Amino acid sequence: MRVELLDYELPEELIAERPPARRDGGRLLVMGTDGALEHRQIVDLPELLPERALLVANDTRVIPARLFAKKPTGGKVEVMLLEKLSGAGSKERWKAFVRASKAIPLDRALQIEGAELACRVLAAIASDPGVFEIELVSDDVTSAVELAGHMPLPPYMRRADEDADR
Repeated sequence: MRVELLDYELPEELIAERPPARRDGGRLLVMGTDGALEHRQIVDLPELLPERALLVANDTRVIPARLFAKKPTGGKVEVMLLEKLSGAGSKERWKAFVRASKAIPLDRALQIEGAELACRVLAAIASDPGVFEIELVSDDVTSAVELAGHMPLPPYMRRADEDADR
């Protein structure tokens, strides 16, 4: 598949900044078998699907994986949790995207803002620039991440996350 074929221009004014008040009020663009396009809504989906159609629902949950931290010098760091590697309870290792204005030395301690949660940068992942193995330490890492974390919004959404995004 040629990924460049998926690129298209989407005017900013057509990008929804927030979901519709009613979740079933979301819009659908339906292409008929003749190629004609029709504007519909999610609530219309049952009448659009053929009998005995297989519908697969994605019920994954996004965690508040965007953490803001500070170096001991006070410098700001953004940590985006990508994949849990090991651990549970009070100590967990994660693969994370780490971004700061200056390079972060390995074994550097960071303090996550908004919770009693410490972070240590353990190793760079050579195959992935900007991605590191980190260690999170707290009485309960999962609860601390829920408390301090922000919902990761797509980069085209130019607003801070809100409670409704959870």
